[in-house]
Amino acid sequence: MVRAKVFLVLFAVGLFAAGSLAVAQDFDMETASQLFEAKCSRCHSVDRPKGKSKTRDEWSSTVKRMQGKMAGWFSDEEAETIIEYLSRAHGK
Repeated sequence: MVRAKVFLVLFAVGLFAAGSLAVAQDFDMETASQLFEAKCSRCHSVDRPKGKSKTRDEWSSTVKRMQGKMAGWFSDEEAETIIEYLSRAHGK
């Protein structure tokens, strides 16, 4: 019985990891770059953030702060895409 539970937990963790990897591989940098440029250039040059190198947490903080400055300009889902793009393209 204990072995069955351990197996199920490990199986579930494996499925989660495989799903996360698939999402990571399917991320479209070109589309994300276009979204970043469309949303972020509304308030400032995109050269500003492109000139920086930050961790994912730092990019998240920056993007969420910018999102709060213009409520409704981009959704939480769009913010996550922008954070992922910046983390990959300009991450530490």
